[in-house]
Amino acid sequence: QMSVPAIKCIVEQAAKTIPGLNEINTEVHKTPTGVGIRVKIAVAADVNIPELANKLQTVIKDQLENMAGLAVASVKVLVADITKLQKA
Repeated sequence: QMSVPAIKCIVEQAAKTIPGLNEINTEVHKTPTGVGIRVKIAVAADVNIPELANKLQTVIKDQLENMAGLAVASVKVLVADITKLQKA
């Protein structure tokens, strides 16, 4: 078992590895088939959004499965905002 705050921490640490991702807000839902993750993100205007979203889904799923041993039912990404500059 893992707490929701711990799962959010893993998700947000994984997200920090993705260039062009400026903000992330994570929701965790426990389902019969595993955890469901929904992230709202703000991205830099100069990134390929579909590529970033796909990479983010993969990184989150891999980290939760490999690091925490969790079954991941879904990872949904919502781009909530586009910012002008990529954060360093």
